[in-house]
Amino acid sequence: MRTAHTAPQAAYADMGRRVIAFLIDLVIISIPLTAVFVAFGTGFGAGEGSRAGQVGYPGDLSGDLVRDATGTGTVYLIYALVPFVTILYFAISESSKAQATFGKRIMGIKVVNRRGEDMNLVNALLRAGVKFFVSGILFIGYLMAFFDPERRTLHDRWADTHVVNR
Repeated sequence: MRTAHTAPQAAYADMGRRVIAFLIDLVIISIPLTAVFVAFGTGFGAGEGSRAGQVGYPGDLSGDLVRDATGTGTVYLIYALVPFVTILYFAISESSKAQATFGKRIMGIKVVNRRGEDMNLVNALLRAGVKFFVSGILFIGYLMAFFDPERRTLHDRWADTHVVNR
């Protein structure tokens, strides 16, 4: 009989597979975000002194839209999309029936709660938020997994989850 604090039966995923899955997910997330940055002239060196965003610049694909949308407020709004989109991507993917992002699916791993079941969306949002804002700082949250027998990161601990092999 399993108690509420019993770890799932599946084997814990090793950090190598988790890192590769995370890198795959970063590529997946960066594609639409880069498209938004380029469309609004905010990416990769745009700003004062930059020719990006000027109508007639060879990289200008949208004419007046680029010139009108490069105001400071719009630039900040677009950059604010990064954590929002990233957190939603991880939370929605990991709370779905697949229990995994696309990167985790490719690597054959998934996220489960302490009973080995699907996470709910609220728990997945907590996990993704801690991953983005806390664990990502100097990767301290990830380093914990190398010293933990259950290979849990800081965001796994806060959300009471495990990453296991499928």
